[in-house]
Amino acid sequence: VELVKDAAFDLLPIDCKSAEALIDRTRLGALLEGYRGAPQADRQALVETILALSDFAGRYGHLIEAVDLNPVVVFEKGVCVLDALVIPRAE
Repeated sequence: VELVKDAAFDLLPIDCKSAEALIDRTRLGALLEGYRGAPQADRQALVETILALSDFAGRYGHLIEAVDLNPVVVFEKGVCVLDALVIPRAE
């Protein structure tokens, strides 16, 4: 979000098709294809990360106020969440 100044949102649950659409609705979709000679990034790994986050939110959303994954790096093979913040819901 910070790098490309762009974001997309959808309602849970997110399936594979929805995750692909989320990526395509942002500038990130084009960047994953390889920008200025950079290698193509692992789009499928990002989709799987989005699906895992959707599953996590679906299971524990009632206990969570917010989740911030920042930054998330998409490599040629794989994804790495470098920092994560999960804020529990106040009771």
